[in-house]
Amino acid sequence: MSNGQLVTDILPLRVETDGFLAPAKFAARIENMVATSDGTLLSVIGPSRYDPHYDEAAWGELHGIYHCLLMGGTRDVLLIQDGGYIRVHKGWSQSWAALVGPEGSGAHIESTIHDHAGIQFPLQCESTPTGVVIVPQGGRAFFYDGEVILPLGYDRVPGAPLSLGPESSGPSSTQANDVGYALNRTDSAGYQIYQHFGYGRVGTGFYTTMADGTGGIDSAGGVNHGRYQYAYQWVDYFGNVSPTSPRSATVDISTQFGAGDKPEKFLKQLVVQNLEDGPVGTIGKDISRTKDLINSGTADLFSIPTNVGGAVLSTYATVPDNVSRRYPDNVPDAWLTRKPLMPRAVPQFKLCRFAYGRLWIGNTTSDPGILIPSQQGRYGTFLAEDEMFPDAQGAELTGIWLTQQGMLAMTETSTYLISMDETGQRFRSGTLDPGKGAAAPSSFANMPDGSCIWMGRDGFYQYQNGKIEYISEDIRDDFLTVNTARMKQATACYDPTYREYRCWVPINGERKNSLCFVYNGTGWTRRTDISANQVCVTKDHRKYCLAVGTAVNSSSVAKKGVWLLDHENQNFTPQDRTATIETGWLEPFRSDEKKSPVEMNLWLRESHNSIATVTTYRDWRKTNPVVTDTSRATMVLQADIPPLYNTTLYGQAGLPNQFVKRRAFWKKVPIDIPGAEVYKIKITTTARLEFIGVRFRERVHPGTGRQE
Repeated sequence: MSNGQLVTDILPLRVETDGFLAPAKFAARIENMVATSDGTLLSVIGPSRYDPHYDEAAWGELHGIYHCLLMGGTRDVLLIQDGGYIRVHKGWSQSWAALVGPEGSGAHIESTIHDHAGIQFPLQCESTPTGVVIVPQGGRAFFYDGEVILPLGYDRVPGAPLSLGPESSGPSSTQANDVGYALNRTDSAGYQIYQHFGYGRVGTGFYTTMADGTGGIDSAGGVNHGRYQYAYQWVDYFGNVSPTSPRSATVDISTQFGAGDKPEKFLKQLVVQNLEDGPVGTIGKDISRTKDLINSGTADLFSIPTNVGGAVLSTYATVPDNVSRRYPDNVPDAWLTRKPLMPRAVPQFKLCRFAYGRLWIGNTTSDPGILIPSQQGRYGTFLAEDEMFPDAQGAELTGIWLTQQGMLAMTETSTYLISMDETGQRFRSGTLDPGKGAAAPSSFANMPDGSCIWMGRDGFYQYQNGKIEYISEDIRDDFLTVNTARMKQATACYDPTYREYRCWVPINGERKNSLCFVYNGTGWTRRTDISANQVCVTKDHRKYCLAVGTAVNSSSVAKKGVWLLDHENQNFTPQDRTATIETGWLEPFRSDEKKSPVEMNLWLRESHNSIATVTTYRDWRKTNPVVTDTSRATMVLQADIPPLYNTTLYGQAGLPNQFVKRRAFWKKVPIDIPGAEVYKIKITTTARLEFIGVRFRERVHPGTGRQE
């Protein structure tokens, strides 16, 4: 302080708080500014259309976007949900191909997708080692490997097969097994037999003794009375197995023997038929049979081994096609060693996550609190006995997320940790925090330090090292503006370019996610450049932040599309958007004495040849600003205007023909506020502003602020 004047410290103002008495380094509002790698704040630019050939008039509501790398990283895949369609971007032709669409659409898979207009989770997608799971809300899930798309597993059970075997024309032992299917002899009497099969191998053979008719004893071989049943399953292109069909009616082999014969002569063949063709994507049928129900001591089904090669088919399919409806069975009981998987029909579900080598699905139509793991490597096969309810009361799951410590499963009020047990074969659920949950499954994002962030009903949380921390204390009051009825539709990502967690939410009764809360690891800012239905960051070297939703153009018309954030191009001119830096109430702890700020020093970096508006307020009142000045906060050095992007022409006479590194500079702005206990400054501009810091010069009036 000199001559009754005080020069404040430099205020960098990188994050905001809605606290009443906040340190001066916290801003009251930072909007539409991004933190740069140089340590400055820069006005948000864009968005721009990711694909200028997007047909806005023909497309429906955009419910989701997802990017991944498939086929070992060689296949770049960008997916969107447009109304009742799932589309994939064909970057080489700047067009979109319909992977899934309604009947008659010509899509690869014609299937009904619910084009929801109400409150719902966004599209859920999850990458696996072999493809991506696509989960439109309110319908079937799909699996896409970069070339082939199919429904995820099977959602229905095959119909029961029909089994046939030998029959007997009469009640005596001499008439046993003498008609019907696949007899092991030539019959001149004209019975229905199939001579070309030769001897069979099905049945429980035996040796005995019997009178030879001459008073002697002779050995005899035969087959005991036996009984069998069949079932089958479909096998799809990705190796998923359907639920097992109902069992066939029993087929019997009657007791039969002959003096001097071997049991092998009396063994039979059976046949199973009426094998229903599977839905699209089915490439085989796995047939199962019981062993002899009367003589084996077990009623279990066993897969009939295949005789064909191929990774999927050799392991899981007796019949290597989807057209054969009849199969002759000549497999002895001793060859039946593998029990078939017993999957459930894949239910409709809302959430999924890949963890522990499995696809976990949750929040099904019938059980919103259920969590079900798939088989390893077969992400559409879910065994009937594999399930858990993280919440004992079955509360709805609102989020599933993989962390370094395990998989989180959340309801709106609680968080659970899913981990492997000591055997490494089963999973267990433990309560991590009974009082903190998730409001939106698409609000999760991983941070560089290994933590993850998400949105709960009362703000944002961060999980790391087994602890959940509330991190939105500084925006607690602002968070109260979030439309609680539509919280579940919030969407978030971590942008590695700007090192920010970004979460778009609906506010003040709005239907769209119009406000973005931004967290940089230490504090919060906000942006309003787009209404995002869903966002993603590309997994390739570009690290683009993409969004589907609406942006407003320079004619104040809201346009829907696929947007590239923080970039500009010539195919879309956004509406002028205000960048704002507003200080908190300065010097509240010196409010017992009045001061008269006379000058503001803006520390800027050359960015745009324009002027920012400076608005000043005093004594806790924001309704009546002291002054609004649009003439003095220039954003470049007027005496030496640098070659700016939007003003310089290459090779133009009298102008430099190359860009130079932008300079930092101080700009003095007279603000002359009458004596005030506290004051604040708001800087706004629709142009390009790069902010470093601000300081003030005050004239102090000691002892003048007290009220007696």
